[in-house]
Amino acid sequence: MHKKRPVYIIDEMSECVSNMIRKGRDARKFLQWLRAVRQRESESLRFIVGGSVSLDRVVEGINVSLINDLNRVYVDGFSKEIALK
Repeated sequence: MHKKRPVYIIDEMSECVSNMIRKGRDARKFLQWLRAVRQRESESLRFIVGGSVSLDRVVEGINVSLINDLNRVYVDGFSKEIALK
């Protein structure tokens, strides 16, 4: 039997982390916690992390290794025609 796994979608993650940094919150601690959850629960949970700004750039000053386990999928913007629809 194939086991179903919940998928957690976190949109605008880069904005969240950027806001934490800007407000003096401990973004590194948050990213460490989230990485530990991803590693500990890799067989039972899936995460999709999205954002309009590169998360890699946002965490450059903190520690990029905290997100190096994420697979990157780059999505181009919509054409003007499609966006207007």
